[in-house]
Amino acid sequence: MDDKEYLLENRLVQHPSWDSVGRFFSEVLEPSTVRGYYQPLSMVSLMLDYAMGGRADNLRPFHRTSLLLHALNGASLVIFLYLLFGRIGPAALAAALYGLHPLMVEAIPWVSERKTPLSALFAIWSLILYVRYARCPSYGSFIGCAALMAGSLLSKPSAVLLPVLMLLLDGWPLGRLSWRSVFEKSPLFLIAAVSAIITYISQARTAIATLPGADSPLHVPLVICHNVVFYLSKVFWPSGLSSFYAFPRPFDASQPAVVAGLIGTALLAAVLLASLRWTKALVVGWLFFFVAIFPALGIVGIHAVIAADRHAYLPLIGFALSITWLLARLWESSSNPASDRRRRAAAVAVILAVAVAEAVCTRLYLDHWQTTDSLHRRMIAFAPTAAQPHWSYGQHLAGAGRLDDAIDEYRKAAEFQPRNEKIRNDLGAALARKGRTDEAIIQYREALDLAPDFAMAHNNLALALDERGKSAEAVEHWLEALRLVPLFADARTNLGAAYIEEGKLDEAVSELRAVLRDRPQHHIARGNLGLALSKLGKHEEAAAEFRKLAQSQPRNIQVRMNLAYALVALGRSDEAIAAYREVLRVRPKHAEARRRLDALTALQQPNSP
Repeated sequence: MDDKEYLLENRLVQHPSWDSVGRFFSEVLEPSTVRGYYQPLSMVSLMLDYAMGGRADNLRPFHRTSLLLHALNGASLVIFLYLLFGRIGPAALAAALYGLHPLMVEAIPWVSERKTPLSALFAIWSLILYVRYARCPSYGSFIGCAALMAGSLLSKPSAVLLPVLMLLLDGWPLGRLSWRSVFEKSPLFLIAAVSAIITYISQARTAIATLPGADSPLHVPLVICHNVVFYLSKVFWPSGLSSFYAFPRPFDASQPAVVAGLIGTALLAAVLLASLRWTKALVVGWLFFFVAIFPALGIVGIHAVIAADRHAYLPLIGFALSITWLLARLWESSSNPASDRRRRAAAVAVILAVAVAEAVCTRLYLDHWQTTDSLHRRMIAFAPTAAQPHWSYGQHLAGAGRLDDAIDEYRKAAEFQPRNEKIRNDLGAALARKGRTDEAIIQYREALDLAPDFAMAHNNLALALDERGKSAEAVEHWLEALRLVPLFADARTNLGAAYIEEGKLDEAVSELRAVLRDRPQHHIARGNLGLALSKLGKHEEAAAEFRKLAQSQPRNIQVRMNLAYALVALGRSDEAIAAYREVLRVRPKHAEARRRLDALTALQQPNSP
């Protein structure tokens, strides 16, 4: 899903350095490596795991860190609940229910969801320091609370309503809600407002952000009512969990799921209002959940799903508040110690039974996360007519080399979402890899009909046209791709290669050097630059490029051969002989290397007397 952007193809994550850290923090309104909102701390976290050995074929460091963060969140929640209610037993039991809940699963094994547990850790500690400040006001506690809130927003901006959550706590259980408590949070609301503006701009510029007015006036209230009941059902009966919950179609009052949301929301409101006669605990617990999840309810559309398990990660603390309060009441002493012990034992037994049931459900759901295939089959089973799961599965299958299966999935995705240019482009790429170039060209052209400014489709169409001998038209599409995305390294590299074929060597050198200025590790560009320099007779510069490439790709035979050719042209026979011997060390039966080595060696032999 998002792991390509966050890890598999993210050059900043894969090159841990202060330069990468600087890029993550400085690219505020338009992140260059991950589409969407500003989240520098999460990206740095993934980069550090990469530095500790995390790779696509070794996810253990990433999973270890995410699991550690989840454990820290559970422990931190115990502290938070204890500070609020003064009972360590109830706090620990409620935190156990939180940490073991199946809704937690998605945020832990999914690498690119590191932002969720990391943001939650900062958010919980921000709330902890806020409770300390409320009980014993000090500048240190408030500044720490604000700094941790900023850390949460720099990890994932969904915690933007933390100040509102603090106001809810002021109302209950802190009992300090007043105009003064609202005014004192002005700096926190300012931080939240800045984060919200940055989030919308960066999301709109690099991905998608649909404002409420784009749909019918009833769309937003229907989404809210649907999701209120949907999330509650998953909290109290976590079955049928998936990483893709499609919008019910049609999404109006004729849809049973929407009607259930409307009725369920009305009943919930009535029950909560009635509960105020006895306690504020249920209302505040529910409002905490609702406010915390509100930014992810779909008011501003940034996802193709109507809901997601990961969005409930922080909001579930609201139910932990209500549970802790209830257990704390059961922990209160009465005049009958024996009755107190029985009451507490019964409460512990019930909580432990629920926790065990949660753990079993969590393990069962986690089984679907063991492989990418099983995860996608799960998503498709619950949303068979949604394009996104088929498309994502097709990308996985294409990456695994299962091109026929990938093409089938792409076609299904295109059937369910025929006007998606990215699906058309990916289908074309899979067809091209199968050698079905003419079919690929049709798909690329359809993608460009849908989105003329789609740079990747221009690049891919150019490759297909070049293969069909239409080099002039191919160059036009590469130039258009670069006009749209000037830093599109692959398109510029391909254009450079085309210029080499056309004999425009100076233009080729210029394009390829431009690639390497921004992407010094781009091996194809460096290899093509060496070839262009060789054709220009600049063998010294060509040899230098081939040497750099040989250092990073020591087992690349062609690079060693090209280096040897350049060295021969420079008259440096000893170095050329060493290069040919290195080729034969890697591939002993390389005939051309053996022939050229023998010829050079013979030339170096002294004449016989």
